[in-house]
Amino acid sequence: MDIYSAKYDRSMLRILVYRAVGAIITAFIIYALTGTLALAIGVGAISLVAKTILYYLHEKVWIFITSRREKPKRS
Repeated sequence: MDIYSAKYDRSMLRILVYRAVGAIITAFIIYALTGTLALAIGVGAISLVAKTILYYLHEKVWIFITSRREKPKRS
């Protein structure tokens, strides 16, 4: 495994753990507000999937923008 793959794997794990914690917090808030466990789990699951995908797309857009910038010429 090269260093890029190791960094990529670790980054993906960090993203998933961060989003999982966020989804659990969201589920607790929904449960506290509604008292409905099924709704809380559903919203938490949707939050986990949607925000993970949106973050991935956000990163791809930034990589695209950065790669399209004209690099300054050295004199």
